[in-house]
Parts: sequence; C-alpha cells; structure tokens
Amino acid sequence: MGNLLLVFVKWPEPGKVKTRLAQSVGDQEATRIYKLLVQQVIRILTPLFAPKAVESGMKEVTCWFFFTPRSRHEQTEYWLREEASYAGWMPEKVILKPQAGASLGMRLRAGFEQGFQAGFSKIAAIGTDCVELECSLMQEAWQKLSGDCDLVFGPTIDGGYYLVAMNQVESCAIFDEIPWSSASTLTVSLARAEQAGYRVNLLEKLSDVDTIADWQRAKTMIDSGRQ
Repeated sequence: MGNLLLVFVKWPEPGKVKTRLAQSVGDQEATRIYKLLVQQVIRILTPLFAPKAVESGMKEVTCWFFFTPRSRHEQTEYWLREEASYAGWMPEKVILKPQAGASLGMRLRAGFEQGFQAGFSKIAAIGTDCVELECSLMQEAWQKLSGDCDLVFGPTIDGGYYLVAMNQVESCAIFDEIPWSSASTLTVSLARAEQAGYRVNLLEKLSDVDTIADWQRAKTMIDSGRQ
C-alpha cells in the first residue's frame, strides 16, 4: 500500500492556534502566521504528492490530513485543497479525517491506529510548525523502519519532536501519559520506548515555531523561497 503520512492541522481560528506565539503578536497575527506555516509545509511536501512523483517511480505515499474541529470540516477541506492545488498536488492526494481524542496523545494514537487498521505498515506523523522539514527526512524515517528499528523521532531543539514514525500498532502506547509541549516531551517518550523494548532511531534535530524568535527565523526561510 505504500507509506502513510499523517499531517495534523487545526482550522485557523483566532485564539485557537499558535496561542503561545499570540502572547507576543496577538491572536489575529498568530492566526495569519499559522496559515503561512501550513502553506509552507504543504509546499515542502509537494514532491511526494505531485504528478511527477508517480512518473519518477517514487514509492507511493498516502497523506491523511487529521483536522480539528469536526464542525469545520467543509471550510477546512476547501482551505487545504486550495493550498494543495496551488502547490501542485494531485487532487486525490488530499484526504481529510477528523481528529479523535481529548489530548494530543489520544489524537496521535487514534491516527496511527486508523492507519494500521487500513493496512499501512509504515506510518509517519507531523504537525505544521517546522518549516525546516524536508521530504528526504520522511523518506529516511520510512527507510529506518524497514531496517532494525521500531520507532523514529525527529527531535526539535526545544525538547519536543516534529516527526514520529512507527511500523507496529503496539508502539502507539508511547503516546500515553506524555508531558506534551514541554522540554521533556522527547526525553519521556524515549524513556517509555526503552522501557517497552522498542528499537529507536533519531533524525536530525530541527527548529519549530512557538515563539516570536522562532517565527523570525522561519519567516526568513519562507521569504527566501526555500522548498
């Protein structure tokens, strides 16, 4: 079936997205920035989902956009399809699914479990806060899962992670009781994985966008036209 990529997104409602950044720039500006980050991540992913990906013989990748809230399904689908179309995606590559669960851990677990139930054997998940992301990193994660590895994390400099990938549904247990959005998110996740006996590999460490300083760095990359 190829590999599966889960992209977790929110409808860009002021006061609901980039709340930490909003403390510095206000809700409206934080929402505008969030939409730019989503736009950039979609552009970064284009090599996986444009027609030339199929023509080049690249291993097929399926993308599921896990969105919230469910009540904004129609608006979110229109927004994401418009951004993906502008970036050059094939229309059939834009698939939306509602997030399920009260916490980030529950939502991640539900997404991976749905993917395994659908028959995918190698699944990666990302958010939309990291514009340093590259398609090659996701390909690297899937390659590692084909070898002597059960879990792959892409660490961020603030102690979290921009990517997590796995090849067995049992690994979803690592999402339980994690201190999300903290400096110890990755450390605790790695400890849980070690306790469970999972073989873990790490990708290169990148930055994500949570603060005004993060945004200033990311804005430079976006303005420079990096894909």
